[in-house]
Formats: sequence, structure tokens, C-alpha cells
Amino acid sequence: EEEQNRRLFVLCEVKMCLASIGIDPANGLAEVKVFLNRIAALIVAKQNLVFSLFTSTLDDILSEAKTTGEFEGSVEDVRATNIELSAKPEQISSDHASGAFTTLAIFHIDRGCSFDNVAQTALFMIPDTTTSKDVDTEGGTSIARSGFYISKNRIIGRFLVLFAERKFRLSPEEDSDATIRMDYDPLGLMVLTRPNTGKNPCEKPTDDLLRKYRLVSSIDDIKNFLENNRTNEHMVKKMIEIHGVFTQVWIDTYNNSNKFKSEVGLAARNSKLGMMTGSVLHCLPALESSVAS
Repeated sequence: EEEQNRRLFVLCEVKMCLASIGIDPANGLAEVKVFLNRIAALIVAKQNLVFSLFTSTLDDILSEAKTTGEFEGSVEDVRATNIELSAKPEQISSDHASGAFTTLAIFHIDRGCSFDNVAQTALFMIPDTTTSKDVDTEGGTSIARSGFYISKNRIIGRFLVLFAERKFRLSPEEDSDATIRMDYDPLGLMVLTRPNTGKNPCEKPTDDLLRKYRLVSSIDDIKNFLENNRTNEHMVKKMIEIHGVFTQVWIDTYNNSNKFKSEVGLAARNSKLGMMTGSVLHCLPALESSVAS
């Protein structure tokens, strides 16, 4: 409660600071350039307060966008469940000096993860040698359990679902040793897989995950209800039987995101990627002009 009161005080103070320099959210959002220029009129202490809140909010927005797959970066690895050519590569130009051709290939990228696929991922995490219900696949309580999660509240109008797995898999003995665990993984990083964006390259700390999401079924829960029938078909059937609402949300999210344009709170599964090969240096000026416009 004390922490919540402190945050409310900071927000009220910042709101009064913005009002004093003529920035009122009720009248529309100000441009960043205008915002940065006007906070210079505040005393230094209040400048630092307002700017710190601005940067922390921006970091949260970028982090959330990366997590949900809505962040558009620059040069990066292409991650997808399925990548295929949309059409036969097309010759679009040639270098007059060398005569070498420039070829354009357009790929259809689907990064979604169906429930069948994520169920198979969960099955792979259950060791074949672990047959007793009394033996946990994962130990420790300070790090989130690997398994299926659903958001505690609606996020941008939707309940979000995901599969989380520990980035570092320690033995039960290592996991029970706080020193070893802190050396390997002080933040308890989790690798997330979502139905519409697949496996995300940005890991999420345990505290962030548990603050927004609740565990639906851990790897050990799955191991226990599957017993000795550890097939993908049986797991999907049992998840529908035991966690039908969660499973349906996953399936609906996967199906509804099967498009190229994102909606509010739902990043699209599909995208197109153009790749130029061959002689491309002579095309760079035209490409730069096209991107700038």
C-alpha cells in the first residue's frame, strides 16, 4: 500500500508539472519535441522527475510491444513457424557495369504456434525417466514454473495466453542452492511462446511474468494428468477436458490472427518479407529514397 501511495503521489506531481507548462492530455497528445522543449521550463528536480517517468514508460511500452510481437525493429533474425516463397523469384534489374542481375524473392512468413505444436513442446520437456508423481520435473519456488499461463486481467480488451519455459534448466540440486541459482539466473528468465507470434526472442523475468499472468498448468501438472500416455493427441484431449477455456482462447487467438494486418491487442501471424539477391549495390540509392518517402 505504501508503494502504491508513492506511485500515486509521483503521478499527481507529474500531472501538475505538465499542466504548469501547458501540456494537458485532455486536449490531445503533445508532440515529443514540444514535450522535451517545455519541460526545460521546470526546475531541475522536477525536470528529472518528469523525464524519468517518461523514459520508464517508454521502456515499458517497447518491452510490451516486443513481448506481444508488435515491435518493428531494423535488421534482425527472421523467426517463424513456417517460411515459404509466395511466388517464383523475379529479376527486377541488372548492373550496367557488370551485367549481373538483381533478383527479388518474396516470402510468406507465418510465426504462429498452434495448440498441437505447443503441446508437443511441453511434452518434450517431460523427461522419459520421470515416472513418479512425487518427483518434480522442476524444483525451486523463486522462479516461475514452466507451463501454460493466462493474463490475470484483460490486456487491451483481451485475455492473453502463453507458454513459458525456464531459460536455464538446472538440476534439482542446483536449483535448491540459492547461490548457484543466483549465479546462473538472478532474474529467473522465462522464454515465452504465444499462439499468434510464436517463440519470442525477448525473455521475461519471473517477477514481470507473475505480476501479469497466472499459472494454468505447469509441466509437472501435465506430467501427472497424462500419466503413462504421453502422446500429443492425448495431451490435447486432456487439456480440453481440464482447461477447456484456456485451450479455446489459445485456439481462437491462433485462428483470429491468421491475417497480415494487426488489430488492437492482437498482432498478426502473417507477414511478407522481400529479399533482394545478386547485384544490389547499384539499387541502394533507389531503395533509400523509397524507404525515406
